[in-house]
Formats: sequence, structure tokens, C-alpha cells
Amino acid sequence: MHAAVGSRSPSYVSDALSQLSGPVICEPRRCYYVLVPVGAAEAWIARQGFGLGSGTWCAVPRPDCTVPVEDFRRPYWAVPVDRPGQLCDPEVVAALLQVGHERLAALERRETAHRDLLDHMRTCTTCAVERNVRVIADDCDAALASHQSTAGHSSLTDQADLMRRHLVVLIPMAQARRGAYEGRDRVLVPGALRDAEQLLVVAPQEDRVRTWVQLRALARVARILADAHRPRHDEPTRTVCETGAALRLTARRAR
Repeated sequence: MHAAVGSRSPSYVSDALSQLSGPVICEPRRCYYVLVPVGAAEAWIARQGFGLGSGTWCAVPRPDCTVPVEDFRRPYWAVPVDRPGQLCDPEVVAALLQVGHERLAALERRETAHRDLLDHMRTCTTCAVERNVRVIADDCDAALASHQSTAGHSSLTDQADLMRRHLVVLIPMAQARRGAYEGRDRVLVPGALRDAEQLLVVAPQEDRVRTWVQLRALARVARILADAHRPRHDEPTRTVCETGAALRLTARRAR
């Protein structure tokens, strides 16, 4: 019922249930009792609902009990009785329950797919490498955006040290793929790799301007190497492996 309404708030639920045009009782365990004509429970058309049948004993709230009490231990009328003999239409009730069932099932499928994807990402080394490359690229962009006249010397030094740590990660990756790059990377990576190896042996600068120049040089070569290892696909928010896993999960759900 909450899935059909889209909320657990008693007021929202009551507003939605009022569309049934009949009385509804809510008990503390959040069970809803919809009053329908005699015989409707026997021919109940909603598999997601349970008909108690005529003769079933049910705690009926006082007529004036139309809001949940503070201790939530007593039932109340989620939709009060407006006139004698007023009952809900079983088909309308069934339609509402069907909507709730479909929304709940869709939510469970999304949650299951999300858990499966998280489990995959925790154990997949490919995803871990590609996520690291994204972080490195973002750090390089931040370093290249640093301005000589506004950035302090300590900030520039920290960024330069970060770029050196990133190059320590990127250089072995580039060396392992030497000769396997294509297109623009085939031209840029060898020079960037050579420059990166040379920059790592240069001592940090004491002067702020020279530190800024050194930072930009480190960030440029790190950005080239990071770009060479970023995934090539149409979904920049996912790694190649994440996208493949999501597609496999989608295909599995379809089957």
C-alpha cells in the first residue's frame, strides 16, 4: 500500500485511500482493512490482497478516531465512514494494490541490481584502476587551473607532491602498455612518459613561481598518461567493466 501511494506518511496514505470512496481502517502494525461488499473476498481479484471473508472479527475504531494516536497502539479510521452502508469498490482496491505490487517489484529489482553491481566493483581490479585514473585526471585539471598570482607556495608544493605520487602510479601502467597505444595516444604517450621520468628526478623548487611552473609540467604529463588509460565509451560516469556488468544484469532481468 505504501508503494502504491509513494509515501509512508499517514496523511498521504489517507488522501490516497480516500479515492477508494469507502471506509478504511488502519491498525498499529500498518495493516489496512478495506471494507468491501459481502462476497467480494471470496472472488478477490487482487493476488496482492487478502480477503478475510464475512464473519471475521476485526477491531473497529470509535467513529471519532480518525487520526493515529500518540502511542500508535490503537486502530483508527484512515478513511472514515461518511454514510451508512458505505463500502469500497473491490475492483478499485485491486487496481491500487496492483500498482503497489508493480512499484515494489521494480524497486526490489533496482536494489538487487545495485547490490550486484557494488559486489562486482569491490572485487574487479579493472574498475578500481579506471576509477583511480578518473581521480588522477580530476586532480590534474585542478592543478592546471591553479593560478600563479593567487595560489600560495605551500598549496602549490602540495599539489606538485600529489602529481608526483600520481606519476608513480601512471608510469608503470604506461610502460606495461608501451607500443599498444592507438591514434593520438600513440604519439603523445611516449613523449609524456619520457618527460614524466625526467620530472620525477628533479628536486622540488623553493621559489613559488618555479614551483608553479614545475606543477604545470607535472600535471600536463600526468593528464596525458591518465587520458590514455581512461575508458573509451559513451558513458563517462561508468567504467568499461561497470557498463558491461550493468548490461549483463539488464539482460539477466529480461530473461
